[in-house]
Amino acid sequence: MPVVSDEVRAVLARAKAEAAIQSNSGMSPAQMRAARAKRPAWLGLEKREMQSVEDRHIAGRGGPLALRIYTPMGAVRGERPVCLFFHCGGFMFGNLDSDDAQCRRIADVSGCIMVSVDYRLAPESKFPAAYEDALSAWDWIVAHAGDIGGDGRRFGVSGASAGGNLTAGVCRHARDSGGPRPAHQLVYVGAFNVYPLVPSNQSHAAGGSDASYAAMVRDAYRRSEADRDDVRYAPLIASDFGGFPPATLMLSECDSFVDEGLLYADKLRAANVPVEVHIAPGQIHHLFPWAAAFSQGAGVLDRGAMALRKSLKV
Repeated sequence: MPVVSDEVRAVLARAKAEAAIQSNSGMSPAQMRAARAKRPAWLGLEKREMQSVEDRHIAGRGGPLALRIYTPMGAVRGERPVCLFFHCGGFMFGNLDSDDAQCRRIADVSGCIMVSVDYRLAPESKFPAAYEDALSAWDWIVAHAGDIGGDGRRFGVSGASAGGNLTAGVCRHARDSGGPRPAHQLVYVGAFNVYPLVPSNQSHAAGGSDASYAAMVRDAYRRSEADRDDVRYAPLIASDFGGFPPATLMLSECDSFVDEGLLYADKLRAANVPVEVHIAPGQIHHLFPWAAAFSQGAGVLDRGAMALRKSLKV
């Protein structure tokens, strides 16, 4: 079994001592979100300067949908590709602020205009709310790339954890709708609602992202057990991944969701989709949201962003 690094153990001990890791027992979703918002600053990356950062609201399938648009320094209007981004948080947590520093860094390193999506959260908004918001955001950037200074011919899609699930959903939607497709997908520590559970869901528990956490967020998001058989909820149950864009999957060796990411890679390869998989040794699911706390954190973000830059020819 993979062994969590000494550095990760030290970070988790400090985070627990400073109440950055809490038990979710007996807490409402609002209380859990408030607790997460109070996590100490040392867990977060420095926010890189952008040429512009703009918040917008668009008309989504479920009502107004908030986006945040990051234009990197030096961008010339009409020359940069546009990449959609879906934040982490198990469909229950996260917003435009939670992954703000990560989006800035990915925009800076990749050279892409990043568009972060404030999709609806469970349990207040059950499946398929987040999925529908993801598709609304994709359809909007395809139609309005030029309006935000982007190149309307080059697109990418990216996400972390639950955002990886939405990334796969957008890839399928783009393929099947007959419109423009993303030229690349970039997924950090993806979680894909796989059932039956894969081995790492039950054996890797460091940092709180264990089987009980997975059960909590999946129960919160789905309407019923029947959703497990819906490709929009569980994208890896699909049999055909042909036509999906080339993928870069950034995984953590001791993440409870690592086997889900590896399963996605296998399914893409079986469909002859080019895939690069990078596994951070001794690392956990928190590598993305707590990137500043780990010596590998920034490098993992940058490696994924450079793959996006190369694929989109920035």
